[in-house]
Amino acid sequence: MHRRIHLASGLILFAFVTTHLFNHSFGLISLEALEVGRAWFLLLWHTPVGALVLYGAILTHFFLALWSIFRRRSLHLRSVDWVQLLLGLSIPFLLVSHALNTRFAYEAFGQDASYPLELVIVFVLAPQLIYKQMILLLIVWAHGVIGMHQWLRLKPLYRRFQIPASSIAVLLPIAALAGIWATGRDISHLATDPAWMSRLMAETNRVNLDQLAYLGWLENIILALVGGLLLAVLLLRALRRFLRRRRGLVRVSYPDGERATIPMGATVLEASNQRRIPHASVCGGRG
Repeated sequence: MHRRIHLASGLILFAFVTTHLFNHSFGLISLEALEVGRAWFLLLWHTPVGALVLYGAILTHFFLALWSIFRRRSLHLRSVDWVQLLLGLSIPFLLVSHALNTRFAYEAFGQDASYPLELVIVFVLAPQLIYKQMILLLIVWAHGVIGMHQWLRLKPLYRRFQIPASSIAVLLPIAALAGIWATGRDISHLATDPAWMSRLMAETNRVNLDQLAYLGWLENIILALVGGLLLAVLLLRALRRFLRRRRGLVRVSYPDGERATIPMGATVLEASNQRRIPHASVCGGRG
């Protein structure tokens, strides 16, 4: 059940990211096309039901990820699993600011999270944010693509469509980044007109300095909470390892003379990973 819920929440988040990137790619056409795509995007994800599903999936996926880290007896992982794990753990630290300054600012202060306003913020008012957003986009997409590949790789239908799926996995984030960059250039040109900027700020109800300071304070609280939860999981793992070692150890012997010593309850696969002994494992240790 844990695996199924984790997979279901991951699929919901992957669907959200995919539609978000498709929306970004409309920027290759025009700023107007970007806003038209946003209307359909909001219709899907900003309804009460869509928001409940999305934010429920985010919280579920995060806490199940922490539980997965805790329940693993060993963190001797394959390279691809380490990449996916580290990408996933970096996402909350990069995402919090974006989420607070868009959806939360809309719900709490009535700021309209339109593309013109967001593009003005990241290309004009705080241009250093554009690189952070691009890195976030690539990390989230890479994490999701690795997860999808790990899930589908043994399914016969996936093998038939793996090449076109891989092409989409590469081209979609490129199109999304290009769309944002193209419309960002247009916005930068429009922002040179003071009248246009004043009208945009008034129409979108841009948050004031006090509200911005509150968002910054809230961001620090959430980041501290996320970091604290991750640290707590690692400390609990260390405590569990200490208690298990006191219960007793098991020696695993291999035909070539190699030996590994593991706590009672660990698996042979974990013993092999600990000693860096090649061991076939379709499940990657998650079975």
